Amino acid sequence: MHVSNADTPYGHDTAWYWVEVLPQHNSSDANDFSSAPFVYRITTLAKGVMPGSTTVLQGVWVRDTPTALTGQWHSWHVLHN
Repeated sequence: MHVSNADTPYGHDTAWYWVEVLPQHNSSDANDFSSAPFVYRITTLAKGVMPGSTTVLQGVWVRDTPTALTGQWHSWHVLHN
């Protein structure tokens, strides 16, 4: 979904996100497909309305199964505020 600068509350270049796909090493049986092979680390950066204010959040999300569209958040951290 495309979001234009007019759709953001504070204009151009005020928010970003990126997703890192990391392998999840399991010690379970190789034929056990109940756990997803990847962990997704999602990082967001947003500039605030006050000059120089920036917030960076990072979360870890894991699918319920390897093909599921649903999953669980395992952590959230404020990296910079």
